[in-house]
Amino acid sequence: MAISDNKSRCQFTLTSETVNWLQNWLKRNGAPPVMLSTMVDEYLSGVRHTLEELEKVKEEGKTPTIGDLFKLTGDALNRLKEPPLL
Repeated sequence: MAISDNKSRCQFTLTSETVNWLQNWLKRNGAPPVMLSTMVDEYLSGVRHTLEELEKVKEEGKTPTIGDLFKLTGDALNRLKEPPLL
């Protein structure tokens, strides 16, 4: 299968139990198999944003705290377009 120009094929080592569970869950819920790759890509994008924000704190000569990490995580959740279900 061809991949988009802005994507690259990577090899990851993931926990089989987790991957199998996610693949089965996606299948039960009618999602295409490629959704697992999309989920990993979206997660890594969020992690990247958080790490970039922590780098900005360090560049200001400050030491990031666990509170900073929680704030950034909360900010990321607030940016979600979908309303929470719970």
